[in-house]
Amino acid sequence: MASQRVLRDILVEEEAEEVPFVGALTLADGREAASDQVDRLVGDAHPRNARNPAAAFDRLRTTLHDHGVFVVLKGDLGSHHTALDPEQFRGFALADRLAPFIVINPNDARSAWSFTLVHELVHLILGSTGISGSGTNHEVERFCNGVAAQYLLSDEAFADLDPGDFGPGQLIAAIDALAATYNVSRPVVALGLLRVGRIDQNELQRLLRRFRAQWQEAREGRRAEARETDSGFSPWVVKRHRAGKELLAVVKRALLAGDLSTTRAAIVLGVKPTGSSGFRVECE
Repeated sequence: MASQRVLRDILVEEEAEEVPFVGALTLADGREAASDQVDRLVGDAHPRNARNPAAAFDRLRTTLHDHGVFVVLKGDLGSHHTALDPEQFRGFALADRLAPFIVINPNDARSAWSFTLVHELVHLILGSTGISGSGTNHEVERFCNGVAAQYLLSDEAFADLDPGDFGPGQLIAAIDALAATYNVSRPVVALGLLRVGRIDQNELQRLLRRFRAQWQEAREGRRAEARETDSGFSPWVVKRHRAGKELLAVVKRALLAGDLSTTRAAIVLGVKPTGSSGFRVECE
């Protein structure tokens, strides 16, 4: 990825230290060891301690940067016309010991971002560069999914949730409540119910189809409302958030030091380097 390569060049110039946990474990060390490593890195930034899913993700992102990881949001190939479906791409990790890099697809539900971020963090711990999406079935993907799911929503969280005690509507409400408590997505709760043996594969698929349809309907409703009211954030505010203040700080530092051209800075930030006041906004 071009932006990560430029970022790496900056960090080489600054004589940055390598990130020690990248590649620290292997699959043979097992899920418990990986979960312990996640816990040591994340600490109090566990999503359940945040006020909502957006705050949970932002806190995780900041905490991981403190450990040397850069996290950006990117869900297209250069314009909104090439938006990537979360079913095909939810995120990926570049397991570079000097410039570990995680990309999250912002087209996915906001409540799913933290799960994807922890999943990609496990990729880094394994030293495994990879792309995450529902179509993958690789051993490493299953391992990362398992660690992320167990870490974010442990078996104990389901102690008082028995689907046999609920009607269909009541079960959905109970899943909603648990997802809100832990700031995770409803599919993560449903997968947890399967993991602890409270539902079978058929019920899981029924729930996932329902959640997917409801999310798509809600997303289209938000888009229609934004078009009608011309509401929404400034595109430069969105770009700054997607790049992350930590990455912006590194680019600004390199620009001021004369170690980075505006063209290469634009590659990192995903903006046009010339004739754009927006580029200056990105770096403020």
